[in-house]
Amino acid sequence: MRIFKQKIIFTIKIILFILLFSSCNSNTDCTFKNGVHDATVNYSNSKTYYYATYTLSVDVQNCKVDVIYFPKGGWLDSDHITPAQLDSNGDAKIIGENGKEYNVHISD
Repeated sequence: MRIFKQKIIFTIKIILFILLFSSCNSNTDCTFKNGVHDATVNYSNSKTYYYATYTLSVDVQNCKVDVIYFPKGGWLDSDHITPAQLDSNGDAKIIGENGKEYNVHISD
């Protein structure tokens, strides 16, 4: 009986392991190449109630937007924003410092 119980527990562990790793997103269906893309960025600051829409460049790596570039040479990278996964439509919601939010849509 004890061996049977150990086999059941081992089987359950294997099933949980498989389920855990099969649910991970490997980005094999990502259609956005690594590199710089044109994007529409809707910016909002909930603390100041400021909202604006910009056409900017963003850097995509492994289907995540990880840098937002500004026209005059500035940028936001992982020091200021949390990289966000692109969905199949090219949209990503990026959270920045102090409650700032950047809704990105790849437009190229």
